[in-house]
Amino acid sequence: MLKNILIAVLSVALMGMVYLYIKGAQVENKEISFFEGSFQEALDNAQTLNKPLFVDFYTSWCGPCKKMVATTFKDDSVADYYNENFVNYKMMMDNNPEICKKYGINKFPTYIYFNNGVPQYKKIGFYPEDEFLEMGRNVISGADNYSAVLAYEAGDSSINAMIEAYKQLTIHQDSRRPGEILHKLFDKKIASTAFFDIIKAQNVQLGGGMYNYILENRDLFYESVGSEVDSLLLQTGYNQIAKAYMDILFKASYLQGNPSKKHSTASNFAKVIELNNLLFNKRYRAWLAMLPSVVNNNESSYIEAIALRTLVATPVFKNGTLKKTDYEMLLSTAEQGLSKTKNAYLYLVKAGCQKALGIGDFQKTLEEMLKQRDWEAVRYNQNVIIY
Repeated sequence: MLKNILIAVLSVALMGMVYLYIKGAQVENKEISFFEGSFQEALDNAQTLNKPLFVDFYTSWCGPCKKMVATTFKDDSVADYYNENFVNYKMMMDNNPEICKKYGINKFPTYIYFNNGVPQYKKIGFYPEDEFLEMGRNVISGADNYSAVLAYEAGDSSINAMIEAYKQLTIHQDSRRPGEILHKLFDKKIASTAFFDIIKAQNVQLGGGMYNYILENRDLFYESVGSEVDSLLLQTGYNQIAKAYMDILFKASYLQGNPSKKHSTASNFAKVIELNNLLFNKRYRAWLAMLPSVVNNNESSYIEAIALRTLVATPVFKNGTLKKTDYEMLLSTAEQGLSKTKNAYLYLVKAGCQKALGIGDFQKTLEEMLKQRDWEAVRYNQNVIIY
């Protein structure tokens, strides 16, 4: 009897020890399993298994590299995902200049993901567990492709490679400045549709490098994209210069509402408000009819105000609101203003009318506009002083 009891107690104790051992094994942290062998063998193994190859390029002195090993690589979710979806490999880079040059590696840790032996994705630095896991998921889904960037860094200087690399750097807001690529494309005088699409997506500024490049190569771009290049040149001016009109309108309203602040040209500002109301109510013919009398006041500040209002309205003109005679009257108004004051706003109005009518030197008018410095007040968000 005693023997049986002793056996039962020992059995229970043994079962408890086994349970605790299994339980301890279950709570033990996992970690990314890295392939043992040469880099080429790792590439071959990944292709055999039909998986991407993840490579951690690290150094012995790199602090973030050690932190990744101690934390992120040992996260259960990270380990599960990377071990299931990738062949993983680590490469010491303390003395490996050839690999650094081949893959454009100059910071550590650098992570490169290979697909069928070809580098497709590249990331740099320390990543916490959730971000590193998301990065792996993006690689598998194809949402984070850097293949063109890597090809460019590896020496591919073809136009298509540079354009695609620039797109990838911009879309993913990479910390590496894409300006180097952009200037190389400028030097090559590229005016393709693909490059125009890149420029169009940027924040083009009057007097900035992109705007000047488009203007200087307007004829080349016209061969690729037609009148779309002219629309971009005009629209950039409309969007940027028209911001100043809000300052003018505010000042006009302020003077009207504060008799003690009356200025000698306050009555003129009232007409600016009247013009604004005409446009707001889409009374375009009445607005056009009012322009000549306003300009004839021979007030430099007045001409500027009218030109600004014209700019705000001009995008509406594209929809066929105005007739040929209306454009001719606007062109005459702008030229009349320019005879009294050289003004960037009026030059832009003139260019828009020239384009709509198909007469005059549209490009030269825009070049004259850039020679005036009054648009810089808008560019640098300064107040436009008109009285």
